[in-house]
Amino acid sequence: MKWIEGPEACDQLNDLIAMRGWTPLNSKTSRALVAYDDEGQVIGFSVVQLFPLLGPFLVLPEYRDGKLSKELADETYLFLQQVDTRGYLAICDSPVAERLCRKRGMKKIESPVYLG
Repeated sequence: MKWIEGPEACDQLNDLIAMRGWTPLNSKTSRALVAYDDEGQVIGFSVVQLFPLLGPFLVLPEYRDGKLSKELADETYLFLQQVDTRGYLAICDSPVAERLCRKRGMKKIESPVYLG
């Protein structure tokens, strides 16, 4: 077993990851512990990766006309694209945050999520 990261992790693991229908690794934010067989083939791995968490999100009541919320959300989304994030999570504790996420194609998680 050994730890790999960067382009090496992407080169070795992204095909296996794609076969499962998962989002590919970001070479700048992922590290993987990889197990190999005697011929050097990958037989297992455990990935640790930075996965942005969006939030908290706040606009003071006297500025809640919809424009500032949209601008904040748009600029945040642009940043996520610029840094080539492989995905992101948002904690939506308001209906406005939920609407902003849905408008950008985000889906509510249906799988168990654990906090450590």
